[in-house]
Amino acid sequence: MVIKATQMRIPFLVSRSGLTKMGHEIAARIGITMIGRAVNRHYLLFTGRHRFVKTTMPTALA
Repeated sequence: MVIKATQMRIPFLVSRSGLTKMGHEIAARIGITMIGRAVNRHYLLFTGRHRFVKTTMPTALA
């Protein structure tokens, strides 16, 4: 899938499952952002950390 994404020039690859070591190495070398184990609002960011900015969620005051 990483090679197909590269050929189609897709910068992000999201998977509900994990990823392979070879896929991770290719994505890191090419510059594709890989997100794995994505379920609802939870995910693991494997490559492409430079594309994300960590922000804090505002808390609701009661």
